[in-house]
Amino acid sequence: MANVVVVGARGSGRTFFVGLLYAALVRYAGEAQGRLRFHVPPASVDLLGRLYESLRGGDPPAWPQGGPEEVGLSLDRTGATAKGIRAHFRLHDPGVVRGPVDLLLSRVPPEEVGRFVSTDGALTHLGSSLLGGGALVSLLDASALSWDPSGPGPRPHPWDEPLAALLRALLGAARDHPSVRPARLRPLFVLSKYDLLEPKLRTALLPDGGTAEGWTEEVRALATRTLLERFLPRTREALRSGAGASGILEEPSTYITWVRPEPGTEPAGGPMRLKGHATADRGWEPDYPYLEYRDLIERLARLGP
Repeated sequence: MANVVVVGARGSGRTFFVGLLYAALVRYAGEAQGRLRFHVPPASVDLLGRLYESLRGGDPPAWPQGGPEEVGLSLDRTGATAKGIRAHFRLHDPGVVRGPVDLLLSRVPPEEVGRFVSTDGALTHLGSSLLGGGALVSLLDASALSWDPSGPGPRPHPWDEPLAALLRALLGAARDHPSVRPARLRPLFVLSKYDLLEPKLRTALLPDGGTAEGWTEEVRALATRTLLERFLPRTREALRSGAGASGILEEPSTYITWVRPEPGTEPAGGPMRLKGHATADRGWEPDYPYLEYRDLIERLARLGP
């Protein structure tokens, strides 16, 4: 079973991501004919249920004031052919002593995220989860991708330096704690608010604009390479220093996500409502790239032994 850590700046869509990932699990479980099973323990039902029902009702999900700082999701393959997936959502209260965590949603401010790997020489919970191997999911607000007004090309994403700092801190912790025996970690980028990305920036990311969901692995590789070269140069250097046969970082990959407001309900026009559609078997649901979440679930499930 793999550890998965999710990080992102304030406003990057972490709450939407958790709600849509849960919604995708519900839908996928209905389609997978026994390949996907998941369980929500009582401590997790309330918050996840609120996020899910908000989305199904067309309202933006809101993280409750004073709500837990971490959301846990375990994903594990089942069966001799390793084609089944078990999923287990759980929440964690701040300050509570915990066991191994399979998914940790960090709400740490970006300027502090690098320091949360270790404190006074001791690994933090976040650092231990990362060094345990699995995946680091970085939510990147695609609407923050922009051109450099003083130059001919794109400028680094605001999350570039915080993410690079986190990776450098992680690599430093791996060197400073040889007894931990760090496992391989796969960085995954999730471009949130992808529908707000300017057309010329989409073309800068992918030659055909890359608007369709359910990207192939080849398209994901191209998007990842372009994202690192043009928008995440410091992150690229940090990844290079942690890659290779003796490193702990594997090849990264990229996914996209979005939700859209119903026309006329943007904040300037009143409370925002989500654009969606009615289905024959699932009721009303928001428009979001379900295929991206399905592929991400499969990717996370393959991280396990």
